[in-house]
Amino acid sequence: MKFICPKCRRPLVREGGALRCKKGHSYDIASQGYVNLVLSGRSRSPLPGDNPQMTAARTQFLESGAYAPLAEAVAETLRGVCPEGGAVLDAGCGEGDYVRRLYALLAPIRPEIYGVDLSRVGIRHAARACAAYTGEDVRFAVASVYTLPLPDASMDAVVNVFSPLAPAEITRVLCGGGCLIAALPGARHLFEMKEVLYERPYENDETLRLLEGLRLLRTQRVTYPMALEGERVRNLYRMTPYSYKTSPEGAARLEALERLTVTADFLLCVYGKE
Repeated sequence: MKFICPKCRRPLVREGGALRCKKGHSYDIASQGYVNLVLSGRSRSPLPGDNPQMTAARTQFLESGAYAPLAEAVAETLRGVCPEGGAVLDAGCGEGDYVRRLYALLAPIRPEIYGVDLSRVGIRHAARACAAYTGEDVRFAVASVYTLPLPDASMDAVVNVFSPLAPAEITRVLCGGGCLIAALPGARHLFEMKEVLYERPYENDETLRLLEGLRLLRTQRVTYPMALEGERVRNLYRMTPYSYKTSPEGAARLEALERLTVTADFLLCVYGKE
């Protein structure tokens, strides 16, 4: 067990149906096998993170395998940087589709994969989806990527797919020689959908951020077309930020579509700890 207490930063150990530290702070384990490590009063929203509608759309879309090539590319990178039995964190794991696929793809090296996200709905689904791989271990926590409930130098790799990047926390939890694998939207990612939504569609900025404490080692582009029909078109739209940034007219055009071929365009960036 690698989670630490968000109050006193001491290690948490399992005692019955809860995780407890030596100071007596206790956190109940949900029936799905996750723990909530967000301190009360620290969140401005009663239901922080992605809402249930966005989580449901993302779950249905990702379970179709539409982004499986991205998970395979992440797994291939992890094979080269993570030792057998090593520890991997998915920072901002959402509903856990990538974690589930990584468990399956990385079975030969048997990694311990942990997932944190602010969305309780997402974490609940992730813990349930990965139960066959984690067993009795509690490896999912409701927590912020900006205050990770993990010890210093405890992770061999951190994976971040389209989630906020917190360089200071990533650097803190990475062990010496550890890597961050970040998936970012490429210039043409979902461009055809933007052509439907906006009068002036735009390409994504591919300028790579300089991350303090981390150095960029290499990048890899993963790109392919996706032919979508029916609800898969609408689920893709609903799981993205475009669903609340688009005019009613643009949203209506998208909702009316029955078929759409879009480009999946990802930049996979590997950073090493300085």
